[in-house]
Amino acid sequence: MTKKIKVAIDPVETQLRFEATFYGDWYSESVLAAYIAEKSGYTPESSRPEPALDDTSDQKPAVEK
Repeated sequence: MTKKIKVAIDPVETQLRFEATFYGDWYSESVLAAYIAEKSGYTPESSRPEPALDDTSDQKPAVEK
């Protein structure tokens, strides 16, 4: 008996990969890259340093999940 390994398959990513391969245009590839980047939590804006809050400020820094 063969055991099947269950892998979480993302149908959206699968479709985007198919379209990027099928069409081969920059748009399909950039949509796929943006989807993967968004799914992984990476955004180019995340590399910016957070503004420093002074001690008198009543603001609290945002909590990242």
